[in-house]
Amino acid sequence: LSHDGVRQALYFALSNTPKHVIGEYLDGADDAYVEAYSTKVHARILPLWQAVKSGGSFAITFDNDQKQFITEVTVVAPDSHGFFANVAGVIALCGANIVHARITTRKDGIAIDRFGIQDQRGHVFDEERRQQRIAERLERCLTGELALDRQIKEMEERHRSAVENFEVEPEISINNVESIRYTIIEIQCLDRRGLLYEAAKCLSALGLDIVSAHISTYGEEAVDVFYVKGKGGSKINNASERNK
Repeated sequence: LSHDGVRQALYFALSNTPKHVIGEYLDGADDAYVEAYSTKVHARILPLWQAVKSGGSFAITFDNDQKQFITEVTVVAPDSHGFFANVAGVIALCGANIVHARITTRKDGIAIDRFGIQDQRGHVFDEERRQQRIAERLERCLTGELALDRQIKEMEERHRSAVENFEVEPEISINNVESIRYTIIEIQCLDRRGLLYEAAKCLSALGLDIVSAHISTYGEEAVDVFYVKGKGGSKINNASERNK
């Protein structure tokens, strides 16, 4: 649907929400974001966005898709450097596997992070107690009470698999051609718990802002694609920056 089509559909789907709130939600997003999701998904995101817009530190919801064996986690928060990495780390720490992820930073400075997660058996992550643990640990992470980096390393040591014992060099490509505004970094490597956290944390440590991310897993292999911008909001054009 177009911007106007989504607007009309949300007026109908969220009849108790003032039209000016729906208008503000859509006006703060670009066309790619609006067209990326169904009306149903926008209707789930909008109350979270509204909570953050009203001063909340973050808002989170879980939607279980039994047919796809995936739980969709949506996290909305003011955009901040490294937030995406922290959410990915908390999810991994709570025992969930991330099978896909997408981050969008809206024009109004609010980030929408959406993750598809499963339990260790490849089923939906639908146990309410475990979902609540993700929300609680994320809150502790944001307040600095959770030593996320140390706990991720301890988790990786506990869950090191036979696959991880193979020495396979990751393949990293940097593309400045396909996007007008951003540098595209693609990482292909063996999948493991905490991988997305480490990749996103590394990019943040280099001073890069992750504007969008598309994560996919194919069996034992993970393909993580990040759209990033460097210092000053531009592409990574400097050779020394690319070699980091």
